[in-house]
Amino acid sequence: MSRALNTLRKETMPEKVKACPSSDWTTADREAWAQACVTGHRLKPGGVAGRMKSSTRTMVRSYGYLIEFYRRNDLFDQNAGAADPVTPEIIHAFIDELRHRVGSVTRASYIGKIRRVATILAPARNFTWLGEIEADLWYVARPRPKYHRIVPSHKLRALGLDLIRRGETNTYLTGLARARLVRDGLMIALLALCPIRLRNFAKLHIGRQIQRIGETWWIILEAAETKSGRPDERPVPEILTAYIDRWLERWRPAFHEPGNSFWPTGDVVTGRLRL
Repeated sequence: MSRALNTLRKETMPEKVKACPSSDWTTADREAWAQACVTGHRLKPGGVAGRMKSSTRTMVRSYGYLIEFYRRNDLFDQNAGAADPVTPEIIHAFIDELRHRVGSVTRASYIGKIRRVATILAPARNFTWLGEIEADLWYVARPRPKYHRIVPSHKLRALGLDLIRRGETNTYLTGLARARLVRDGLMIALLALCPIRLRNFAKLHIGRQIQRIGETWWIILEAAETKSGRPDERPVPEILTAYIDRWLERWRPAFHEPGNSFWPTGDVVTGRLRL
């Protein structure tokens, strides 16, 4: 069976693999996962996954990759039991394929998440063997070096300001292209000088998370808005004050219904551009 799996993997592995959604799992897997996700109420404890954060539940994506591998190799059986694909032969063949697609850390992470999901789907089964495979993978896992991806903040700031200048001065571009250049350039420069969590950065609203106090713009995050649970208040460097003023006065109003969002994402209304 392992030899057949290896042959099929080499012949049918697509260039880009997508995880199989839970809606396409076997009936037993779907029912077991739905039961595990039941939220507890009062004296009812609920399922094992019901107490997990939504971000933690995303571990099912790794199990989805295994199911996709299982389906692609024509081994899928809709009437199979819960976590039936989690067998030593299938897992070893799956790991062999992962060696061609992902790094060593990701391989170990996938197997660890598959083990957790399998334990939830089939709690009566013993997955000690899978834990041992996971431990072996973590032992040899080596993160890929990322030094080449590090860009100094002063270079990011320069890039952002250059994009803003291009948007403001290049009359050969369309109004849409100019407004987006200004917006994207300000995003890069502001994030380089005031690094905050991307979720908070994307949700900046005028008069709330970003305010002008006197001659200075401030980023003000309440405790409930930060991951640490502590308020975060920081002044925006003076070098960006004029750019922010021009963004709000000239370019931001060009976007369709921007509301009070600091970063509008809709289409540009060309007629409203004051060029």
